[in-house]
Amino acid sequence: MTSTERIFLRLERDGFPIDVVGITVLESGVLGPVPFEAVRETMARSIVEAPYLRRRVSRAPLGIGEDHWIWGETVDLDEHVHRTTCPAPGDEQAMLDHILELTKDPLDRARPLWETWYVEGLTGDRTAVVLRGHHALTDGIGFMKLYQSLFDTDPTAGLPVVPLDDAEVLEDEVPAAAVDAGAVAGAVAGAVPGAVPGEREPNALFRAAAEVPERMLVNTLTGLRIARTVAQGAPAAAVKLQRDVVRRVTGLPRPGHQGTLPRLPRLPRFIPSFTSHPPVTRFNQHVADPAKSMAVLSLKLADVEAARVVVPGATVNDVILTILAGALRSYLEPYAEVPAKPLVTTCPVNVRRDPGRETSATSGNAFTAIWIELPVHLDDPVDRLAFVHAGSSRAKSGLKNSRASWDLLSDVGDLLLPSLVSAAMEFAGSKPFQWFPPTLNLSTSTLRASAQPLYLCGRRVEHFYARTIICPPVHLFVHAITYDGKVEMGVLSVKQIVPDPRRLTDAMRAELDLLLQRRQELVSR
Repeated sequence: MTSTERIFLRLERDGFPIDVVGITVLESGVLGPVPFEAVRETMARSIVEAPYLRRRVSRAPLGIGEDHWIWGETVDLDEHVHRTTCPAPGDEQAMLDHILELTKDPLDRARPLWETWYVEGLTGDRTAVVLRGHHALTDGIGFMKLYQSLFDTDPTAGLPVVPLDDAEVLEDEVPAAAVDAGAVAGAVAGAVPGAVPGEREPNALFRAAAEVPERMLVNTLTGLRIARTVAQGAPAAAVKLQRDVVRRVTGLPRPGHQGTLPRLPRLPRFIPSFTSHPPVTRFNQHVADPAKSMAVLSLKLADVEAARVVVPGATVNDVILTILAGALRSYLEPYAEVPAKPLVTTCPVNVRRDPGRETSATSGNAFTAIWIELPVHLDDPVDRLAFVHAGSSRAKSGLKNSRASWDLLSDVGDLLLPSLVSAAMEFAGSKPFQWFPPTLNLSTSTLRASAQPLYLCGRRVEHFYARTIICPPVHLFVHAITYDGKVEMGVLSVKQIVPDPRRLTDAMRAELDLLLQRRQELVSR
């Protein structure tokens, strides 16, 4: 188990699970809803194709040793694949609220850290397949690879072929085959295995005897690595400080003019700073009730790409962050809380050496985070896009430093006992922690799912959303997934802070319309 994986396990608290939930809404068409047995068969196959779904946590003995992955003694599909019905009226918001309720508590660490929910009762005879996995298992890229292995790009894949002459179906609605749902259910029921054998957990006392000395050695090596990292950065920081002092001294202001102090070296962005920090907003308030709120929207990828032209060089991600900045400004305006400087968000960045070779069997977390400013203080949408583009370009150019900061944070977290990290997270979510300035205001994530439509037993995936992570003291997370010509966006927060997340998603759509309007004006000149 890596340092990053251990940190994700230690960040978890009651009411704040550190897992990612993929939400795929399936059309039914003339075939009807996908059979539940087909979902079971798909997940049984995934255990073979993605072996990390069989791993579970063996906790640190006596709270001193290290957490480890072990192969689960059994993986019983009945404990991981569930069936549920969405409450009336079965619309999008009812589905989201139901999923929030199903996933509000952390996963049981006595079992492999994933589960699947098959949701029936959606409007239009649709269903949803909800895959939930702990962030310690793999990151967003890993989950996207897993989803691509579960679904097919061929609409006929997984369907028993029935001669079309004998099928009472519309030829233009069924690609080249039809399906007998009863036949599929029978075939799948026979194909699904029971418990999958695995590894037994070793005796805790034996583990403690072996791992406590190992822990001491690991701590020593980790401490040396931290010291080396700090030492490598210290000379450059000292030189920068010296140059700043000389510049200030040699350019002293005239009497009666205000001078400025030498600039101290910048600390890693995850360390609170009393001299340089993001504005304090309602998104940074202390939360007493962990109940979540969520809303989603689907934008046309072509519209997002078209909006880029108003700022040369701007990317799709720049546009996404820009419409988010405008939406946050609109959300804060009625409260008279629009700050005079930008909000700050973190964005995870994949650092895999060869992401093209990743498969569904790939586990683990290989990412760092960059800090990007969201210009809520600017009232012009084009100015906001130019600001975001410049800031994201700078952040990407400093990716090496961002990765070093993340590695340092992982090492520090690994150096501490699990109980100390848990206590620190409890403090981060407490009211006294509000005395410290924030390091960021929200988190955002952008992922690519599939440029082509995906299918499960001939049923097309209509939408691809996610329930992301809320980790105090950060209580707002916005995601965007590009899928099948769409940008599927979602807002996750806490009801106490954002009781009306649909206001944010509606504002995002309005912000995109503003950029498209400015594009039209530019093209018409």
